[in-house]
This record gives sequence, C-alpha cells and structure tokens, in this order.
Amino acid sequence: MYGVTFNDGRTVYWFEKGELEFLKPPSNYEVWFVQRNRFEKIVQKKKPFKVTWPRCTFDSVNGRYFPYAKLDKDGNPITVI
Repeated sequence: MYGVTFNDGRTVYWFEKGELEFLKPPSNYEVWFVQRNRFEKIVQKKKPFKVTWPRCTFDSVNGRYFPYAKLDKDGNPITVI
C-alpha cells in the first residue's frame, strides 16, 4: 500500500502499487471519421496519432508550457518566451 496526499498532508489516500503505475499511451489524440444522418452517427474509423514536433513553447513568465507551439516569421518553433 502506498499513501498519497493531495492537500498538504491533511488526508491520505491509500493505493495498491498497480493502481499508481503510469502507462504511457501510444498516441495522445484521435481523429474520428463519422457518418452522420438525421437519426444516428456511425463511427467508421478512429485514427490515433501523436504530435512529436514542434514542441510546445515554454512560457517563462508563468513557468509552464503553452498548449501549442509559437512560430517565428520563418516558421521555426520558438522554444522560450
């Protein structure tokens, strides 16, 4: 059992080791191809994909990454703002 706290140690939540393991997904987005008519929506295909480039731009003011990449005038990604 492993104790995990989320509120400065006031409460402890107990988990088994298998519940705490992080499984890295092979993709982080999906495109869905859906056929629609007046009565229903039928999913024809789900296509997973992963964005590997460009990396998100780091916001040095707030100390975190933007959820997108900013590009300079030549189309190259800006790493830090």
